[in-house]
Amino acid sequence: MAKEIERRFTPITKDHAQLIIAYMNPQFLKYQHQLIVQGYFEVSDPTRSFRVRIKSGAGDKQKAFLTVKSGKGLIREELEKEIDLEMGNTLIDISHHIVAKTRFYVEGWEIDVFHEPLNGVVLMEKEMSTPNELVELPPLLKSLFGEVKEVTNSLSNFHLARLATDLKGFNIPALPFVS
Repeated sequence: MAKEIERRFTPITKDHAQLIIAYMNPQFLKYQHQLIVQGYFEVSDPTRSFRVRIKSGAGDKQKAFLTVKSGKGLIREELEKEIDLEMGNTLIDISHHIVAKTRFYVEGWEIDVFHEPLNGVVLMEKEMSTPNELVELPPLLKSLFGEVKEVTNSLSNFHLARLATDLKGFNIPALPFVS
């Protein structure tokens, strides 16, 4: 397993309109981005997660991956393997929790803008070489999203996928549940 050192942040604002304006800004949209759909499976160990991910790349070429993560917070172990796309789609169909997002790559950061039913949720991730590496939000992200809160130890994509399952079909805003 490879070691993943990553910090996660989310904008403090709970103003859905402000977040939409931010990520529809032409300065933001010019960055490389891709659609990602992830399906999570419930596992018996709460410090582990098992997911299937389908990434849409350049020219709509799709790739599928299986990933196991263990640990929580800043440092986690990750094992990822590319799999056949048909198998990936089948696993998405039978997964317990599904989340869809557009990932933007901005100055060394990954910015995930989540889709229905998590509209308005933004998660900013920064992978690091060491746990003590200084992490500073780039000026563009500061200007678009304002003040952010670190959620490394309290919020993961798996948590958001579970929330998406709970909110699906209820037309309830997700932002009040994300902190």
